[in-house]
Amino acid sequence: KNPPLYFHSLSWKVLLHDATLSVLHRGESDEPDEPEAAAAEENFGFKTRKCPPRIEELESFEDDLLKMIEQVQFRKTSTELQQRLRKDSERIASSTDFIVPADKTRNLYSHE
Repeated sequence: KNPPLYFHSLSWKVLLHDATLSVLHRGESDEPDEPEAAAAEENFGFKTRKCPPRIEELESFEDDLLKMIEQVQFRKTSTELQQRLRKDSERIASSTDFIVPADKTRNLYSHE
């Protein structure tokens, strides 16, 4: 997935978790005071238009995660089957023969 979007979601989760803990610690209800006001705001199907505040505790985690993503390297690998299929497709593509499919099977026959 997209790391900045992940960080955006993670920041909201941490912020809401911290707010819930502080409400529970104070012994208050965690229900919103005015649910009608929140429902009346039009967000076009999205939860909110606001951006989460920057959380200092997450900055080093985000930096390390981005560095780890940047360091991912891919290498080319192929099996015997892949090599054989590649050679067969190259041979078929470069062939000047007429290739005809068989009846009721998946066999192909070549004819000069």
